[in-house]
Amino acid sequence: MKEDDATILTIELSIIFNDNCFILYQNYIVNLYNSKLLKQISLIIMSFNQNLKKQCLIKNNRLCLGLDLDNKWLKNDSLDYMEGFIKDIISATIDLCPIYKINFAFYERYGYKGYKILEKIPSFIHNKAMTIADAKRGDIGNSSKYYAKAVFEHLNYDSITVSPYMGFDSILPFSEYENKGVFILALTSNSGSDDF
Repeated sequence: MKEDDATILTIELSIIFNDNCFILYQNYIVNLYNSKLLKQISLIIMSFNQNLKKQCLIKNNRLCLGLDLDNKWLKNDSLDYMEGFIKDIISATIDLCPIYKINFAFYERYGYKGYKILEKIPSFIHNKAMTIADAKRGDIGNSSKYYAKAVFEHLNYDSITVSPYMGFDSILPFSEYENKGVFILALTSNSGSDDF
């Protein structure tokens, strides 16, 4: 690859948000060697960043609240109680919190009942904060296209975490949505991250 057709971009989450927002507990770093993909992601990052920066400025903080709820630790482990608990957390924090990170695994384990809760979370937030679908998706182009459609159009989340393991075509469908954020995993904090 010639130097002029390759663009390398390294982004940490703190830089993505123009140093005005938050740093998640994991560092997301991406090296992009495809100029078309870089341009698309750059435009999306700008739009997403503008929205996020606005939320952070309005609420005067950089708080990201993780809704990674394991209901076995609640006093009642029913899904109805879990949903009410999540709604109460959002109601109690919505005036302070600019962004919520929802780890899909905690909901998907319950099948369609968990998906119903995932569907409701953006409506609980009601555009008063930004949402990260911490779903770590990544598959061949067609599959990624439908993952993106599910998360951005059906579930209505503002951003998503994706795994680049399968290459650029696994990321591209997510980057084609204007005003949506894409967090690309490259270096994570788990103990097995040194395996690759």
